[in-house]
Amino acid sequence: SAIFEDKSRLRSFVLAAELVCVTLSIYSIMQMAGLDPFELQPPGHDRPITTFGNPVFFGGFLVLVIPFSVMNISGKSNRIMVTVFPLIILAGIMNSGTRSAYIALIAEAVMIILILYFNRKEEYRKNKIKLFKKIIIILSGVIIAFVIFMLFFSDSFLAKRVLSIFEPGKNPRLTLWQDSFRVFLKYPFTGTGLAMFSSAFEEFYS
Repeated sequence: SAIFEDKSRLRSFVLAAELVCVTLSIYSIMQMAGLDPFELQPPGHDRPITTFGNPVFFGGFLVLVIPFSVMNISGKSNRIMVTVFPLIILAGIMNSGTRSAYIALIAEAVMIILILYFNRKEEYRKNKIKLFKKIIIILSGVIIAFVIFMLFFSDSFLAKRVLSIFEPGKNPRLTLWQDSFRVFLKYPFTGTGLAMFSSAFEEFYS
C-alpha cells in the first residue's frame, strides 16, 4: 500500500511489470518459432511456457498486467511504446493458448470501457474521451483482424484453442466447474471445510 500511495512509485512498479511481460511475450514468440536459447520449453509441449513452467500461469500473469499497460498507468511518454507494449503483451496472451486468459481479456476490455464511460469528471473528460476512442479503435482493429485470422487460418493453433472453448468435450474445465458449482450449492455459506473438498466432490463428480 505504501508503494501504491506514491504515484511515482506506482508508475515505476507498473513499468517494471510491463517490461517483464514484454520480455516474456517476446520470448514466447521465439518459442513458437522454434527458438529457445535458454532451453526452457519442455519436450513435447506445443504451448510456450517462458519462465513460468506452465502456459496457464504465463497467460494469467500477462492478463493481470495488460489493463495497466493499455491505460498507460506507468506514464510512458514515447507514443510508440504506449502502443507497442500492449500489443506485444496481447501477442503473448494469444501465444499462451490459455482459454481462461482469453475470456479474462474480453472481461477486462468491457470493464475498461465501462470505467472510462462512468468516470466523467470534467478535468479528466478530454483525456478520457481520447483514451476511450483509442481503446475502441484498437479493440475494433483487433476484433476485425481476429475474425479474418479465424476465417483464413481455421486450422491454426490459436483458432483451435479459441473454438475449443465452445466444445465441452475438449474443455474439461467446463465440466469441472459445473460439478464444483453443485458442491457450492450444497455448502454455500460454510464451504466444505479445510482439506475436505476432495471428499465432498466425490458426491458430484460426473
